[in-house]
Amino acid sequence: MNESTKATFAKLDGTPAHILVILGLFLMLLSPLIMNFKTAGAMQKGAAAEQADEFIQLDLKDLSEKQDVERKQDEKAGSSLSPEDLSRRQQDRQKAYEDKQRELKQKYNAVAAKREFLEAQADLVGTRIHYIATFLGALCLLIGLIVMTVQATGTTQKVLLIILLVVMFSALSGINLNIEGKGNLGGRGDAMRSIIDAMPRSTPPPSSRP
Repeated sequence: MNESTKATFAKLDGTPAHILVILGLFLMLLSPLIMNFKTAGAMQKGAAAEQADEFIQLDLKDLSEKQDVERKQDEKAGSSLSPEDLSRRQQDRQKAYEDKQRELKQKYNAVAAKREFLEAQADLVGTRIHYIATFLGALCLLIGLIVMTVQATGTTQKVLLIILLVVMFSALSGINLNIEGKGNLGGRGDAMRSIIDAMPRSTPPPSSRP
């Protein structure tokens, strides 16, 4: 090790090395929190969109039940009503159903809620900052540990060397930085499955019945 390298390690020894280690640990702990925070936000928007959809379906179900009662009354009075009257009443009920559906979508702001959910979902898929945080955290941690290991002596140096080897093996093996999204830090697989499960599924309106 030349003199310039020794001087560099000497300058980084002590407080700077400790700061690097603490900063590295902080960034590596922050990485999964970033994904958890963004996932929670997306799931909240998904729940809001699903709730709006459920409210719409409940109100439409109530209207559909009332129309079923009217339809049965028309069937009982079928002898006194012409086919044209029956057809016109059915068309009026269908139009009332569709008008009510549009009114409810505006009332519960369903389209905007669904759009916000899809945007949050797309933003979650495109998140990369947790990878950067993990990489920088591992880099700071490794540099700090290397400096402390080189500058230490005796038993302390051996202990630090073991810790350094463990951290290096962890970083190189991809335990904490798994680009497939299955690792403990920065994984997206479980998050995306939760978001997809929370996605609202609209129930199509009932078809017209004679």
